[in-house]
Amino acid sequence: TLKSSISSDSISWEFTSGDIETMLAKGDQTSKMDIKLCGQATAVPYGWNKLVLPFRDGVVNGNIFDNEVTPTQFNIDTFSVVQDPNGGFENELYIYDIQLVESVYAYSQAIEKQDYSNIVYNDAESYFTEKAYYKGEYLTAFPTVSEFFISCWIGEENYLAKSASELRTYFVIQVSDGSPNSTTAYNYGASDLKLESLSYTIHFSMYYFGTGSKRTIALDSATIEVDSYGDGAYFTTNSVSVEKGKRYSIRYKIHEAFTSTDYSLNIVPTDETKIKIVEWNKEEQYVVVEGIDEGEASLKITLHSDRFNNTDYVDGLTNESCVVTVTKPSSTLKTTRVLLWVFLGVAFVTMVWAIVKSIIESRKIEVK
Repeated sequence: TLKSSISSDSISWEFTSGDIETMLAKGDQTSKMDIKLCGQATAVPYGWNKLVLPFRDGVVNGNIFDNEVTPTQFNIDTFSVVQDPNGGFENELYIYDIQLVESVYAYSQAIEKQDYSNIVYNDAESYFTEKAYYKGEYLTAFPTVSEFFISCWIGEENYLAKSASELRTYFVIQVSDGSPNSTTAYNYGASDLKLESLSYTIHFSMYYFGTGSKRTIALDSATIEVDSYGDGAYFTTNSVSVEKGKRYSIRYKIHEAFTSTDYSLNIVPTDETKIKIVEWNKEEQYVVVEGIDEGEASLKITLHSDRFNNTDYVDGLTNESCVVTVTKPSSTLKTTRVLLWVFLGVAFVTMVWAIVKSIIESRKIEVK
């Protein structure tokens, strides 16, 4: 009934239980979500229906317009539904919204049927596409319930209107790394998932208690791959040899996980009596070492980053894979010996030629 709050003017529609059954009958198709919630199609309750109630199909009492000849506004301002408990329709009726609009319909009917549930949410993958993930870090906070869900009506109940404590009861994120019995439950908005495996599947879910027992309803899922920092920073060669007193350039690289602004480096020799760093070009990413004394020493490169806070790498990632061997200078004795033999060889040839020449001249043999 639509009526005035200050007069007896009204318009009303009256329906039998059979009329209501016909108008509000369940649709021909049951949604997958409704079946998830209720277990089977036959267990799904009535859903929402958009009813049209034409004025020509109602019973008018008094004047429902301010002017019956040229009406400009309604005299009515109240809407009420009265349900006869003995009328034969056992389900309770709920009214979600009402609008007064122009309509071409001639009789009362349902013009649109909705599912029992109206659960709309964002794409799960969209929350995990903007960055890479690395072992030892904590996952960026999961989206909150209000961030993930656009709508969450089940029957006449708006689950998004529940209190903060109730939200933790009805909504859950389940995370698995693929190993047996590895599924762990997290609250929406949580930020305490430490990435320790190489892959995770994140299931956005909720609990439904409508059937008397708790049923987990999986909504959407996303998979993230977790990379390793490797050594953080590393030298491009594992071993070099340098003479004592000489210098050698050694290049290094930074893991792609880090930008030029989110890390710092420290490079030192493990034994400063063997080698020393005489130049460090950070832009070109190389160091120049000088051999100090014969023997071996490693170059130790350590990468520090704020990203390591609350991880196993809080003291940085260290790599000592480059071994520098210092050898003695090239021997001058060998060079002297080579020159000496060359000199003696030349002297011997010269002496032989002189003897042959003197013999030839003494015998006056013509030499051509």
